[in-house]
Amino acid sequence: MLPYFLDILIAADELALTELIDHIIDYILKKEMFWLRQNLVRIQRIASTHEAFCKLKMTCEEIIQKDSSTFLRSKDIGHLEESILTKLLMSDNLDLKEIEIWNQVIKWGKVKCSLDTEEKDDINNWKTEDFEKLKSSLKDCLPHIRFFLISGADYHDKVRPFKKILSKEVKNELREFYLAGRRPNRSIILSKRLRYTDEESTLIRLKHFSLISSWIDKKHQPYQPESMPYMFKLLYRSGQDELKDINKFYKKCNRHGPTVVLIKPSGFNQIIGGYNADIWNKIQKYDTLANCFIFSLDMNHDDDNDSKGIYSSIKPTVNKVGCTSEKFPWFGNDLNWIKGVCRQQIFEKKIVDYEHFISERVEVYKLFHKSNDHVLYETFYDDSIADDYDFTTEIISEDERPRSQ
Repeated sequence: MLPYFLDILIAADELALTELIDHIIDYILKKEMFWLRQNLVRIQRIASTHEAFCKLKMTCEEIIQKDSSTFLRSKDIGHLEESILTKLLMSDNLDLKEIEIWNQVIKWGKVKCSLDTEEKDDINNWKTEDFEKLKSSLKDCLPHIRFFLISGADYHDKVRPFKKILSKEVKNELREFYLAGRRPNRSIILSKRLRYTDEESTLIRLKHFSLISSWIDKKHQPYQPESMPYMFKLLYRSGQDELKDINKFYKKCNRHGPTVVLIKPSGFNQIIGGYNADIWNKIQKYDTLANCFIFSLDMNHDDDNDSKGIYSSIKPTVNKVGCTSEKFPWFGNDLNWIKGVCRQQIFEKKIVDYEHFISERVEVYKLFHKSNDHVLYETFYDDSIADDYDFTTEIISEDERPRSQ
C-alpha cells in the first residue's frame, strides 16, 4: 500500500475527493512516519505542488527544520527544490562536516545537470561545458559553502577536482588561507556553522543529544536544537571486539569529563547510556558522582520528531560510581557495559527489561558548554586545518596560465 499513497493522493486531488485526501494524510501522519521520513524529499516536493496537501507539506517542513542535517544527507538530495537547499545551506545549525555538505551540493548539481550518469562518473573525462553547466547550476549554492572549515586533505581530494566551478575571488581567498593561514574578512563563506558534535554519532541523532542535554540540566521539556547549550566531542568509539581492551578506553577518556556514554546492546533496538558529571579515573576505585544518571532511548520510534527515553537518576543515599576493583569503567551494576550487566541497584529506575546484554558499539562524548567560546573554537574550528596541504602547486591558477590557441 505504501508505494501507492502518493499516487492515490494525486488521483484524489484531481477528483476533488477532499475527505479521502484528509483521511490518507491523517493515516500517514499517525501510522507511517517512518515511511514519510524515508521518502521525505519526494513527498515534500509533491506536497508543495498540491494545495490540498498543505498539512502534509507543513509536516515535511517541520521535520526539515528540526532535523535539517538528516534531510540534507538524503539519498534523494538530487530531487530537492533549489530554494530549500539554499535555505539549508544558509543555516548555521547544520550538524554536518563542511566537506559532507560540499559532497551533497555537488551531488545535487550533477543531478540537475544530468551529469550523474555512469559515463560522467569520472570527472577526468569531463569537458569544459560540463563544468560550466555545473557552475551555472550551483551559482546560488556555492556562496554558502564555508570552504575555510574544510581540511587541506579534503580540499585536495574533494574540492580541488571541481575548482573550475569556483570564482576567481574564491580561489584567491583559498590561496591566501592555505598559504598565509588568514581568513579574508570580506567573504560571506567565512561564517562558521554551529555544530553539535565534532564527529557524527553512529548511534543517535541530534534530537537525542537535545534530550540528553535537557536531562543534564534537569529540564522537563527537551531542548530545541537551536537552544541546546552543549556541544559534544567524541573521545572514544569502539566495536564489540575492542571493548575488551580497557586500556584503550582509559587512553582516550581518563581524566576527561563531563562525558556521555552511549551503548548499542546487540539484538535490541535501543540505545542505553549514562552521564558522568565528573571525570573517569583509572587510579581511584570510586568517584563521587551525585549528579550522574543513566538512560535508555527507544529507537523503535526513531521516525518521530520527539525522542522517547527513560531517565534514571542516582538514589539520594548513593554518591559513589566509577571503577570496579578490576578498574572497569561503569555506572555500578545498573550499567556495566564491559560485563554487559544492567541491573537496578543504586539508580532510581530500571531503564531496560533485561539484565544482561552484549555491547555491540560504544561511544563516549565529552561535553562543552557553548558559553565557553574559546574552548569551543579550539575544539571544533581548528585553524591548523590549512597546515596539512601544500597549496604552492596552485599559486598559478588555470585562470592565470596562458591558454593554448
